[in-house]
Amino acid sequence: MNGLAPHAATSVSFGLRRSFDLGHELLRVQLGLMPNNYKPMPDIGAGTYEIRVSDPDGIARLMYVAKFRETVYVLHVFEKKTQRTPQKDIEKAKRRYKEAKGG
Repeated sequence: MNGLAPHAATSVSFGLRRSFDLGHELLRVQLGLMPNNYKPMPDIGAGTYEIRVSDPDGIARLMYVAKFRETVYVLHVFEKKTQRTPQKDIEKAKRRYKEAKGG
């Protein structure tokens, strides 16, 4: 992907604590470490993981893939309101995975 995709500028309003925690976990990935609280998301695409953070005010998720040309692609960040990941969020991450892969 060259430059910022149109969706990259999308604003997500999480609490400061959750934003800090997501940033810290993403830094771990950039340094070649695994996040502290994550799960594989193979239905999105090979090498995709979901970082999970929460605080008393809510739950946030960040889906990323770190397999393409030594780059970490953040596919989707969203606030979670139920146990299950909403299908619209899964579909959005799948579309962005295909874009990142070049297809």
